[in-house]
Amino acid sequence: MYDIKEVIHRLKKVANLDSNIQLAHILNVSYNTLNTWIKRAKIPQEHLLEFCNKYNVSLDYILFNQKSQLNIKENSTSTLFNNNTFKYFGTFNQLNIKSGSILTLNKESIHSNAYYLIKKNNIFAIYQVEADLINNTLNIINLDNTKSAISLEEFNKINLGMIVEISKE
Repeated sequence: MYDIKEVIHRLKKVANLDSNIQLAHILNVSYNTLNTWIKRAKIPQEHLLEFCNKYNVSLDYILFNQKSQLNIKENSTSTLFNNNTFKYFGTFNQLNIKSGSILTLNKESIHSNAYYLIKKNNIFAIYQVEADLINNTLNIINLDNTKSAISLEEFNKINLGMIVEISKE
């Protein structure tokens, strides 16, 4: 779990802000809303992802002070996608993924409670995915256990594949 005070500190540092009032403005919420998030120790995922995209910073850095991110070079993207193999720079404790790990992905399978590499808002991250059979949707769950319900069609657009193997570089 992340430390909310440290997350707020890193958000302000990245955006070069002095106050929580300024941060609330950047996050496009009221100061009271930001204070509620701080008290509850939870910031909604969509606000963090928008911030990361706007300031070109990794979610790993914002949440855990890890400056690494998924690194896919522009000129080698097609080779990596064709092989369903990605080099992941960052850590993901739930799967014991260390920085520099090679992830082998399978885009053909969808299993509930499996982990997937997802590209959402131009940010690559690992999410747990569970099926919601009652509502015929999928829930994607991020590191702070925030769930987002999406349709299978939308999932297919952002899903890069289920993680089926993790190996060292």
